[in-house]
Amino acid sequence: ETIEVDYTFTEGCIVETDLYCFEACCIKRDDGTFCDDISVKVTIKKGGRENWTEEYWDNMNWFVGILSGNN
Repeated sequence: ETIEVDYTFTEGCIVETDLYCFEACCIKRDDGTFCDDISVKVTIKKGGRENWTEEYWDNMNWFVGILSGNN
């Protein structure tokens, strides 16, 4: 039996401090260009590790500059 595999490539950036971790990624299209939307996962590291929370942000405009190197 043949198994079909589909690859999705991304470009990403992680910015981390003692209190937060921001993970952003953007999907790369087959033609080499990137999608306009960026997925941002934020980990809030307050309290012990068992108390960390994760959020996903849909307003990522400020993170575009970080991924572009314009921080």
